[in-house]
Amino acid sequence: KYEQLQSVSRAQLNNLISLYKFQTGTVIDLQAINDVVLYKITYETVDPAGEITRASALIGLPEGVDDALPLLAYQHETIVERSDAPSAKILDIPTLGLAGNGYVTVSSDFIGFGDSSGLHPYVHARSIATAVIDALRATRELMKLQSVTLNEQLFLIGYSEGGYATMAVQRELERNHTTEFSIT
Repeated sequence: KYEQLQSVSRAQLNNLISLYKFQTGTVIDLQAINDVVLYKITYETVDPAGEITRASALIGLPEGVDDALPLLAYQHETIVERSDAPSAKILDIPTLGLAGNGYVTVSSDFIGFGDSSGLHPYVHARSIATAVIDALRATRELMKLQSVTLNEQLFLIGYSEGGYATMAVQRELERNHTTEFSIT
């Protein structure tokens, strides 16, 4: 299931990035080159007990790009509140910044955040990896519905807990999903 949340123009995104840099003291040389449409997806994945559960993610889709686009999974930092999940914040700077630079960006909320019930299985590699991989699958389906062509490139990045999550996703993809995903 998906819903379009909002569109963010390149100018609005560059203002958000400037504000973020000012508020956090972060030194990043990032400027958006295209507008972004944000979507929230809800999908099924597997929890640590092996049960099917609901999960959600935020998708950033670059606009105005005629070429096939790369797919990028961004794994967020450690959070403690459901309201801090990418799909709950909506104006998630990493998702927006990456999509604003031409990547179809998926930011999984992980199990236990966003629309998911229960507790977050902190540093549980298998369930974090599965949540991200299933978000990638759901994103591919959304791109088909939107008539967006992906170029078969897949990038994985993360920060804080997301760094751990990125390594868990990479390991899971390389061990069990090489025919479905090839990491660029």
